[in-house]
Amino acid sequence: MVEGSTSASRERVLDMAEHLFRERGYHTVTMHDIATALGMRRASLYYHAPQGKEQLFLEVMERVFTHHRNGLETAIIQTEPKIEPQLRAVIHWFDSQPPLFFQRMIYADMPLLDEEHLHQLTIMTRKCIVHPIRDIFINAFERGEICMINPDTLVSTFIAQIDGVFHTNQRIYITAKDEMREEFISILLNGLRPR
Repeated sequence: MVEGSTSASRERVLDMAEHLFRERGYHTVTMHDIATALGMRRASLYYHAPQGKEQLFLEVMERVFTHHRNGLETAIIQTEPKIEPQLRAVIHWFDSQPPLFFQRMIYADMPLLDEEHLHQLTIMTRKCIVHPIRDIFINAFERGEICMINPDTLVSTFIAQIDGVFHTNQRIYITAKDEMREEFISILLNGLRPR
């Protein structure tokens, strides 16, 4: 087999696995589902992922997280070094991408992984998603823009809002997505108390 066709075939497998994992979650997708969607035998799929679904999920998530890290870092660098435009840039980046469904991944998918793979995925998540956003809060504190509370709490709150609100079906909300973004940043930075 020609190496280029093997690489293209592998990318096709990763693309389909990513699509199915995003759509339905790791816990409900089977190797049979992936093989069927690709129009290949399950045995052929194991050629690309000899260790099975968990190996495939980790490879997909590594690719997804690396893509996000690169996108987040670029979005942050291309804006002025102030918290408000940087948070807007992060929100716009995530909004331009297929949803990650962090909550589902944390509560439904990750508990199914063995300890070693869970540890790998946790490190990837921190390195690629958490740290770029955490640095925004830490740098803003160092510039005197915000008071410091635990930056991990800030990142968790920020990601939960993006995951929960900005990727929810818009028909549920009356408020436009752009307006929701601005209100969220205002609440995060200014609180709810009257000014």
